[in-house]
Amino acid sequence: MAIKTYRPVTPTLRFKTSLTTDDLTTSTPHKPLLATRKRTGGRRNSGDMTIRHHGGGHKQKLRAIDFKMPVQQAVEAPRFELSASPNFYKPGSAISVHIENRVPPATLKTLTEWGHKISTSTDFTAAVGGMQAIVIDLEKGTMLAGADPRRTGYAVGW
Repeated sequence: MAIKTYRPVTPTLRFKTSLTTDDLTTSTPHKPLLATRKRTGGRRNSGDMTIRHHGGGHKQKLRAIDFKMPVQQAVEAPRFELSASPNFYKPGSAISVHIENRVPPATLKTLTEWGHKISTSTDFTAAVGGMQAIVIDLEKGTMLAGADPRRTGYAVGW
C-alpha cells in the first residue's frame, strides 16, 4: 500500500495523508462474483407480512465467492474472530485474531509475520458463530444441507 500526500490547497489538506489501495482492488467489483439480491418486501412465500419496514435498498448486489466445496465442508471450515482493544473505532487500537486451531500452521506463521496477534482456540468453538445452510440445485431438483457442529441445530429443507 502506498501513502498518498495531498496538495495543501486548503488548510485542512496541509498535513493530510491516506493509504491507497490501487494495488489491492479496482474501483468496481469483479462482475462474475456479483449476485442480485431477491427483494421480497418483507413477505414470505405464502404472501403474509413477516417483517415491517423492510429496508436494505442500498445493497442491491451481493458478493458471492464459490470455492466449489460441499455444503457441509463449507459450514465446518475454520473461522476466525477479530477483537480490538479498546475498540475498533479508536485509531491505533491493538487488533487480535482469535482463530480455530484447524488452520494450517503455515497460515498462522504467515499471519504472525504480517504483524497480527494470533490466538488459537479449540477445533470447533461457538465464539465464532454458528450457521446452517441449504443448497438447492434447480437443474437436478435436489437439496443439500449442512449443519454447524459448533451449535445445536439442524438444516432442513422440504
